Amino acid sequence: MDPKTKAMLLFYNLSNSTLEHEAEMDFLSFETKIAILVGITFSISIIIGLIGNALVLLTFLFQKQMRSTTNIIILNLAIAELLFIFLCVPFTGFNYVLSKWYFGDLICKVYQYMSNVTAYVIILLLVLMSLDRYLAIHTIGSTTIRNKRNANIAIAFLWSIILILNIPHLFLWEEYSYSIPNENRTVCILKYNIIIAKQSFDYLTENELAELDTAKFKIKTYYTIFFIAAYVLPFLSICIIYGLLMEKLRKAKGKQVSKSKRKVTLMVVVVVSSFVLCWGPLQIMLFLQHVVNVDFNEVLITILVISNCIAYLNTCVNPIIYGFANQDFRKAYAAILRCDYDLQRSHFSNNYTVVGAIQIKKLDSKSGKNRRSKSTQVRL
Repeated sequence: MDPKTKAMLLFYNLSNSTLEHEAEMDFLSFETKIAILVGITFSISIIIGLIGNALVLLTFLFQKQMRSTTNIIILNLAIAELLFIFLCVPFTGFNYVLSKWYFGDLICKVYQYMSNVTAYVIILLLVLMSLDRYLAIHTIGSTTIRNKRNANIAIAFLWSIILILNIPHLFLWEEYSYSIPNENRTVCILKYNIIIAKQSFDYLTENELAELDTAKFKIKTYYTIFFIAAYVLPFLSICIIYGLLMEKLRKAKGKQVSKSKRKVTLMVVVVVSSFVLCWGPLQIMLFLQHVVNVDFNEVLITILVISNCIAYLNTCVNPIIYGFANQDFRKAYAAILRCDYDLQRSHFSNNYTVVGAIQIKKLDSKSGKNRRSKSTQVRL
């Protein structure tokens, strides 16, 4: 078997059975195609994701009227996506394009740790956002629960518990070096996969050979937990919440649920749906690869890489959704880009608001001048 073929497949952490089926793969051509695809899509993710999520961050920072409970969750979603863009996307991209790990053992551990932290934070924030919309529609008693203080407490608890529970990832991933003719390579790899990698190169020690089955079991356990905890359970929770929410909307009369609340709820549904659709293929491919142990050929590896690209493109989708689905975000974006931070004075509609606790102004029909009515707040 071509040793470079082995090296490429090792990079994807595939099993020995896969290696046996891919002996004739044109490694260099395949690797070049992957590098081009990843280079383009990851660059788009980084550029648009940075600009879009930075706009969300600046909107929340400078526009006080946008600081509703829903928007507090959106702010943290933007922060998580910015962390993902800075700490995860570039390193994954370098992995694909260079087929080597150049950044050392410490960065390997931090990169994998933050990849898992941000993945869990993003999906659980979407669950929290769905619950927030249910409480917003289910108005009876919701004002005592659904407020900024409780939102901040819930989000702080979510960040804290995820940061703590993912600490084991700092010990589960490490740098691993191996040799092929005329070249040495280094990868950032789940430590249980090192034994699998050595098996593919036929140099396991007797002790490692005895640990092979245990390593395979731990790999399956690792990816099963991730698949269930970071995708299946949150997805089912969101489905249940929105099932209850849609039933509430169906039964509610028009006056009971305002048009603005329906619009914000629709925006959240679109955000959640985009995440499920973008990350679903990658989660399924990882489950098939590491848990079901499907033999990956060149076609399936290509699908895996494309799924990874689609998942990472999700980081730049949400700010665009906010802009298209929400009038106030569009106006806030435009104001920020013009460096006009007095949005309340000059850019919000006098009679209409969608998101946030916004002071409403009315037009004095007699004088033709703006007069401030009795302070009114709309909490969405």
